[in-house]
Amino acid sequence: MKLFNSRPDIFGLNRTHLLNNLNDLLPAVSQSLEHLQSTALSRGIDLKPVSTFRSFEAQKNIWNLKASGKRTLLNDNGEPIDFNSLKPVEVMRAILRWSAFPGLSRHHWGTDLDVIDQNYLNTNPDYKVQLIPSEYQKGGPFADLGDFLNHELQDSDFFRPYEIDRDGVAPEPWHLSHKLSVKNFNNFKIQDFLDFLDSPHCEDIELLDAVKEEAEFIFINYFVNISSP
Repeated sequence: MKLFNSRPDIFGLNRTHLLNNLNDLLPAVSQSLEHLQSTALSRGIDLKPVSTFRSFEAQKNIWNLKASGKRTLLNDNGEPIDFNSLKPVEVMRAILRWSAFPGLSRHHWGTDLDVIDQNYLNTNPDYKVQLIPSEYQKGGPFADLGDFLNHELQDSDFFRPYEIDRDGVAPEPWHLSHKLSVKNFNNFKIQDFLDFLDSPHCEDIELLDAVKEEAEFIFINYFVNISSP
């Protein structure tokens, strides 16, 4: 049996059209999150998730909007790129730098979440969160949160899979992954991804031919290529 049939939770197929539902985090993740939030609050930081569980359908929508030029693409510095100046393979790689291919997102698992400091939004209600590294660096709106995570995660139940630039996914200081829970998803292999690309689930995904041509490169560089817990 194909992995996407036996373990639909790995591919985000167990629920459809869901986005940012805290109830769809695994119970152990929610418990650890509450503890991290309590610690952050004691340091004056209101740590809040802005992205949690994301279904395959939700991720596919993000991908297709970017692949068709209907949603902004970003360069390595988080700056907009001219969609019309890019070849299909360049569009694909620009998307992968910031957004996972549907079925490969860690947000499918209920183990991962993106966090901000709600305190800043409380005093700056018109601010639009971008989720770019500069927001978590000195002078950024979430600099205090970035500093807190730099010091606290080592002794917490979470780690940052995209902590540094490994020439795959761009650094994401906001992205937390639950150390113990993600072990249940480590049996995802390259052949599973190849099988999935040929399944009916992927038929309406933009740039599918380009993805198939570079499937092994994508799997190795944008999925397996993470910082260790």
